[in-house]
Amino acid sequence: MKQSAAQSDTDIKARRWARRLSMRVKKIVAAHPGADPDNIRHTLILLEQPPFARLQRSLIRGRAAAKEKVAIPVLRDALAATSGVKRRKI
Repeated sequence: MKQSAAQSDTDIKARRWARRLSMRVKKIVAAHPGADPDNIRHTLILLEQPPFARLQRSLIRGRAAAKEKVAIPVLRDALAATSGVKRRKI
C-alpha cells in the first residue's frame, strides 16, 4: 500500500510539472507566434538540467535533426530514380 501512495505522489508531482511546463510553453508561443512549441518545450526542460546534461541532449537532438535534413532529399532522389523522374543535382 505504501508503494501505491508513493507512486500516486510521484504521478501528482509529474502532472503538476507537466502542466506548469505546458503553461510556460503556451505563454511563450503567444508572445512569439512563429516559434516552434516543441523547441520551446525542449529548451525549457534543458534549462532545468545541469550544463553537461543540457549539452549532451542538445547534441543528440542536433544529430537527429541533421539526419532528417539529409534523409529526406536522399529519399526523394531514390523515389525519383525508381519512378523515372529526373534527379536533382547535388
